Amino acid sequence: MHSQTVSVTGSSSLTTGGTVSYPGYYGLDEINYPPTIITDSSGNSYGLWFSSSSSVYTNSTAYLFATPTNGYYFSGWSDDSNSTANPLSITSSTNFNVTANFELLTFTVSSEVIGEGNVSGAGSYSYGSLANLTANNSSTTTFLGWDTNNTTDGNWSSAYLGYYLNQTTPLSVQITQDVNYKAYFSTNVYPTDNNLTTSFKEFLASYPYALYFSGIPLTKNPAKLTQAHLEGLTYFTAPENGRIIRNLEGIQFAKNLQSLIIKENGISDITPLLNIGSITTLDLSGGSTISSLEGIEKLSSLQYLYLNKHRISSLSPLAKLPYLYYLKIKENFLDLSDVATQGEISALRQYAFVEVEQQIPVPVQNLSVGMTSIKEKLKLDSTDPQANFV
Repeated sequence: MHSQTVSVTGSSSLTTGGTVSYPGYYGLDEINYPPTIITDSSGNSYGLWFSSSSSVYTNSTAYLFATPTNGYYFSGWSDDSNSTANPLSITSSTNFNVTANFELLTFTVSSEVIGEGNVSGAGSYSYGSLANLTANNSSTTTFLGWDTNNTTDGNWSSAYLGYYLNQTTPLSVQITQDVNYKAYFSTNVYPTDNNLTTSFKEFLASYPYALYFSGIPLTKNPAKLTQAHLEGLTYFTAPENGRIIRNLEGIQFAKNLQSLIIKENGISDITPLLNIGSITTLDLSGGSTISSLEGIEKLSSLQYLYLNKHRISSLSPLAKLPYLYYLKIKENFLDLSDVATQGEISALRQYAFVEVEQQIPVPVQNLSVGMTSIKEKLKLDSTDPQANFV
């Protein structure tokens, strides 16, 4: 029987990154005295009974257990032991004193760039420190925001959970775990017509649906118009506020449009929209400026087409639209007395509803040209001595 006792003590290092429980015993009465369940350095769980006294019987086995606080890990013992085992098993015949050492955990901040730009500030950081991430766009792009993935659940906040991108840059983050960021950039779009740019921005601000780019929800008030915002639109209706859109250059980036409505416009060239194959409804009524529909067959999904009040004189390009269902093309320059035009209309009416009546008569079509000719003939010449001046 052991009658002599020795002192077994343990203390934490000066970093105060944890505590030490001592002395501990193994294999006592679990029924009447529930043990403290611990997990050792090998990942095994079992129970120990800890005493409030540092005295233990000589040559008996006791245990010391180090418990790190949040943000720290146990790095090993010092003084009377250099072991890294936790708990530390002690069978001592003399006083025994050890120190438990704790170190700050280190976490990784990683980043991925989507688009043209770069990120600074990623790297390794100690628990509780601040990481400052800065997104740097190129001369032709705009920073859209950050998507975040903390390794606790493995989900991206925007891509999977539907949150808006965080547009803050630099972004200060207090580090408590590994964290990943995606920095999204998009190419700027500069439509030739400032009225188109302004109309897009006004429309985006009141767009009633969620705006997505590659599955990421976007805010609807961009400082600059970007391809990402235009790609997120499924329809566009230009505000009817007297602002006349004359040039469609730039609209080709709205490649997911299904409906496009720009009334009372000054458009003469529809080429920029011809590669938006998703359009099913197109309304460009008003303006008296469109004279040709060449290439419109590229809009292979087109079903509803409104082209009132323009200068169109031929319907032949429309014959190549496989899904055309409704056509309204009044007050244009179609000659309804022409046999070829009548044949085009008849062919279209085999599968589509066509409103084509009330065309501009040929004499009226040529009125502006005729007036110009007359004005030239009547033009007074101040050098002509026979001219009469009032």
